[in-house]
Amino acid sequence: MRTQFLVAFLGSLFVIICSMVAIFWMLLFAINGQASSPVQLYKSVTQQKQITYDEQEALVTFRKIAKENPDDLLKPSIQHSIDNYEMKGLNIVIRKQGDILYHSPDLVVKSLLVHVPKFDTDNIYTQGTIENKGSFFAI
Repeated sequence: MRTQFLVAFLGSLFVIICSMVAIFWMLLFAINGQASSPVQLYKSVTQQKQITYDEQEALVTFRKIAKENPDDLLKPSIQHSIDNYEMKGLNIVIRKQGDILYHSPDLVVKSLLVHVPKFDTDNIYTQGTIENKGSFFAI
């Protein structure tokens, strides 16, 4: 009698857990439009990170300067803006061609050189996510 009860209880618990997992995956399918594996779900979460207001403000400010006169990014007056954004927790990287001219102190240059996208003079609007010191950053 006890064995039957234990088997029935564990069987029903197994069915409930399987049903919850199936419902979870169906919801993910309904939201994403595709059956995502845990690896694909992790990639979409890390690669499609929404940028914050401060990140977007810095991006617009520095892109405007880079488009009008890229050499202005290295002027001392711009360094004050960079310091303000870094105090807000943002990390800044300034590069010219393949060389990194400035990077925030928290970043590792070797990792940046490996992970940043190739420089393209026709497209300064590169956007995505890079990995540096085990953390992901929006670019």
